[in-house]
Amino acid sequence: MVVTLLGKYKIKAKILLLKYTVIVTAAFLVSFLLQILCIAFPFAGVYLFVSGDLLEALTNRYNNTIILTVFVTAVSLSVFFGFALFSALKMGESLFLKNYSSTHTPTFTDIFKFLHPTKAFSCFAFHCRLTALKTGWLLYYTTPVGLCFLMVQYLKSFSALPDLSFKILETGLILFFWFAFFMWRFTLLRYSAAGFLFIEEKTSPKIAIQKSTLITDSFLLNEAALNISFFPWFMSCIFILPLFYVIPYYRLTKALFTAEISEDMIAEKVM
Repeated sequence: MVVTLLGKYKIKAKILLLKYTVIVTAAFLVSFLLQILCIAFPFAGVYLFVSGDLLEALTNRYNNTIILTVFVTAVSLSVFFGFALFSALKMGESLFLKNYSSTHTPTFTDIFKFLHPTKAFSCFAFHCRLTALKTGWLLYYTTPVGLCFLMVQYLKSFSALPDLSFKILETGLILFFWFAFFMWRFTLLRYSAAGFLFIEEKTSPKIAIQKSTLITDSFLLNEAALNISFFPWFMSCIFILPLFYVIPYYRLTKALFTAEISEDMIAEKVM
């Protein structure tokens, strides 16, 4: 039953992609390249500044403390603005998918709708909060694994246990790590609707994330099954070329799934 239900979203996504393959692929490719540029530009500037003659010329003319202060300030601001633009483009992707999944007509300019300074900083705040939550959950799940790893290393150094015992412990540790990883990924599914809610309701990042957890908690198993069903597709991306089809296909399927469960939850509250 779950497989049939999830197949509905995948079939619908395939049909939508067949109609506008070139536009959707171009939108994702342009967005991806711009995101890479936003992240790489500040670091490229640092590299050129440090490796070029400008640094030496400034050092001969000005105090090292002044140069260091200006340098750190410039790097901090460029990284901040770079990540703000990156967040705006990521949110533009979500808007593109949201509108495409509802109107069934892609609008290429949706990708650039959040590049206004105020909107970009709002997107940056949203992604900072979301990243902090993801990092917190990662630490929550991996800390026990790290402690077990340290314990195994301690036993190796100060214990006379046979080699077979250590092989069993190491195998168990590897299984424990993968269990923690999958639990982390499963937990992150609670935030999958946050971006769409942030766009739709124009609310604060905190409220959008809270509402996402309320909406998705009842559908976590379905969403996990949807992600697992894409595993063979992701494996095909080892050859790189399928990425240009698989990523839009996966993101659009998730957008259709998220839009429907969000609408169902809102309808239930209205009733």
